[in-house]
Amino acid sequence: MMKIREEGFRVVMQKELQLSREQAENFYNEHRGQPYFDELTGRMSMYADTNALQTFSHLVVEVPPPPPQPFYGPFSRTTRVSRC
Repeated sequence: MMKIREEGFRVVMQKELQLSREQAENFYNEHRGQPYFDELTGRMSMYADTNALQTFSHLVVEVPPPPPQPFYGPFSRTTRVSRC
Protein backbone atom coordinates (compact mmCIF):
# COMPACT_ATOMS: atom_id res chain seq x y z
CA MET A 1 0.00 0.00 0.00
CA MET A 2 2.82 2.38 0.78
CA LYS A 3 4.31 1.89 -2.69
CA ILE A 4 0.94 2.64 -4.27
CA ARG A 5 0.66 5.88 -2.29
CA GLU A 6 4.28 6.82 -3.08
CA GLU A 7 3.44 6.56 -6.78
CA GLY A 8 0.78 9.24 -6.34
CA PHE A 9 -2.32 7.09 -6.12
CA ARG A 10 -4.94 7.70 -3.46
CA VAL A 11 -6.68 4.74 -1.85
CA VAL A 12 -10.34 5.60 -1.40
CA MET A 13 -11.55 2.24 -0.09
CA GLN A 14 -9.78 -0.72 1.43
CA LYS A 15 -11.14 -3.97 2.79
CA GLU A 16 -9.32 -6.89 4.36
CA LEU A 17 -10.86 -10.34 4.29
CA GLN A 18 -10.00 -13.67 5.80
CA LEU A 19 -10.91 -16.22 3.16
CA SER A 20 -11.60 -19.81 4.02
CA ARG A 21 -10.07 -22.40 1.71
CA GLU A 22 -13.50 -22.92 0.14
CA GLN A 23 -13.98 -19.18 -0.48
CA ALA A 24 -10.52 -18.91 -2.05
CA GLU A 25 -11.23 -21.91 -4.29
CA ASN A 26 -14.54 -20.37 -5.39
CA PHE A 27 -12.93 -16.97 -6.04
CA TYR A 28 -10.11 -18.47 -8.14
CA ASN A 29 -12.33 -21.14 -9.73
CA GLU A 30 -11.28 -20.13 -13.26
CA HIS A 31 -7.75 -21.25 -12.39
CA ARG A 32 -8.83 -24.69 -11.16
CA GLY A 33 -6.79 -27.40 -12.83
CA GLN A 34 -3.70 -25.19 -13.17
CA PRO A 35 -0.52 -26.44 -11.47
CA TYR A 36 -0.45 -23.38 -9.17
CA PHE A 37 -4.09 -23.62 -8.03
CA ASP A 38 -3.46 -25.42 -4.71
CA GLU A 39 -0.62 -23.09 -3.73
CA LEU A 40 -2.63 -20.00 -4.74
CA THR A 41 -5.74 -20.94 -2.78
CA GLY A 42 -3.62 -22.12 0.12
CA ARG A 43 -1.78 -18.81 0.37
CA MET A 44 -4.95 -16.79 0.01
CA SER A 45 -6.63 -18.70 2.82
CA MET A 46 -3.62 -19.15 5.10
CA TYR A 47 -4.70 -16.49 7.59
CA ALA A 48 -7.86 -18.48 8.28
CA ASP A 49 -5.62 -21.38 9.31
CA THR A 50 -5.49 -21.94 13.05
CA ASN A 51 -1.70 -22.17 12.81
CA ALA A 52 -1.37 -19.04 10.67
CA LEU A 53 1.74 -17.73 12.42
CA GLN A 54 3.52 -21.06 12.07
CA THR A 55 2.33 -21.40 8.46
CA PHE A 56 3.46 -17.86 7.60
CA SER A 57 6.83 -18.11 9.33
CA HIS A 58 8.27 -20.38 6.62
CA LEU A 59 7.68 -17.59 4.09
CA VAL A 60 9.73 -15.04 6.02
CA VAL A 61 13.38 -15.45 5.24
CA GLU A 62 16.08 -13.16 6.54
CA VAL A 63 17.88 -11.61 3.60
CA PRO A 64 21.44 -10.53 4.33
CA PRO A 65 22.28 -6.92 3.49
CA PRO A 66 24.35 -6.34 0.37
CA PRO A 67 28.10 -6.08 0.91
CA PRO A 68 29.45 -2.54 1.28
CA GLN A 69 30.58 -0.92 -1.93
CA PRO A 70 34.17 0.30 -2.14
CA PHE A 71 34.63 4.03 -1.89
CA TYR A 72 36.68 5.54 -4.69
CA GLY A 73 37.11 9.19 -3.97
CA PRO A 74 39.53 11.83 -2.76
CA PHE A 75 39.94 10.12 0.63
CA SER A 76 40.33 6.60 -0.72
CA ARG A 77 43.51 4.64 -0.15
CA THR A 78 43.06 3.08 -3.54
CA THR A 79 44.54 5.12 -6.38
CA ARG A 80 43.68 4.57 -9.98
CA VAL A 81 46.39 5.50 -12.41
CA SER A 82 45.61 6.05 -16.05
CA ARG A 83 48.48 5.42 -18.41
CA CYS A 84 48.12 6.87 -21.86
